[in-house]
Amino acid sequence: MRKLMFILVLVLFLMMPLSAEAQVNNWYTTNQATVAWDSGGSIVDVGERHMNVVYLTNFLTDPNKTNPVEVGRTELGQLSVTIGVKGSYIAGVKTVLEVGEVGGTWTAVSESTVSWSDDPSVCENGSTFGIRFYPSPNAPGNFRPIP
Repeated sequence: MRKLMFILVLVLFLMMPLSAEAQVNNWYTTNQATVAWDSGGSIVDVGERHMNVVYLTNFLTDPNKTNPVEVGRTELGQLSVTIGVKGSYIAGVKTVLEVGEVGGTWTAVSESTVSWSDDPSVCENGSTFGIRFYPSPNAPGNFRPIP
């Protein structure tokens, strides 16, 4: 009986990453990807702007997205992201309302929640995605014939 329980727990434990993996419809293997979104902001008045903040979080080591890394800010509805560290990543974006002056200082006054690329409710047609990066291996060295 103890063996059976151990085997069941082991099987459930091994299946957990598979079920998490299934939450992402599409994985793109690249070192650079452009992510795009429809602005969640309303019309801004003079002295206001919407700044979109883009994040990446490691799908395997930070599945709860508690330590996302900011990778860029833009007023546009898209941003190119370059990845230099091996991993599987989920992208996120939030909109921040800032007040200030062009050429001056801008201050954040409110912000949206982060929309994540593994959440079908915020992805186009419910199609979730992630970005994987695998660095190229080093070229072989000391190449020679064997007599």
